Amino acid sequence: MKLKRKKRLIISNKSDNIGIIFVSNNYNPLSKKKININKTNLYHKTNVIQLFKPQNINIILTSLNICPIEIINIYKNILYIVVIDNLSVLIQFKKHTFIDLYIKKSLSIYNDIYNYNKFDTNNYLNTIINDELNIYSLKLIDLYYYLIGYV
Repeated sequence: MKLKRKKRLIISNKSDNIGIIFVSNNYNPLSKKKININKTNLYHKTNVIQLFKPQNINIILTSLNICPIEIINIYKNILYIVVIDNLSVLIQFKKHTFIDLYIKKSLSIYNDIYNYNKFDTNNYLNTIINDELNIYSLKLIDLYYYLIGYV
């Protein structure tokens, strides 16, 4: 088992499979409230990280009929975060919604969520997400860390 990227990503077995995490979010960037709410949606069939046979990421997304907003390569072209529109419907995928609280301090909402919640060790952000073969796993707060600067 190897720990990668400052102990954020755990890879238990070497594999050629490509892992993809589908994410969308819904927030109001113009809100004037002190504490804001964001809805982060994770799309999955069985586990949050979907495994696919090794091929180009664009071919996989085209075969699933997905038009991404952003594709984030988080580990050596074998693990990706795909940010999609909040109104997108992924056929045969379930949607899991997390309601995030944050105080708006920067341009990235995930930076604000990360900083608002990083000291609370007993919250939903410590949920471990993985694939069905347990090849890749990471905590939800670490997924949010990778989204800083993109969303």
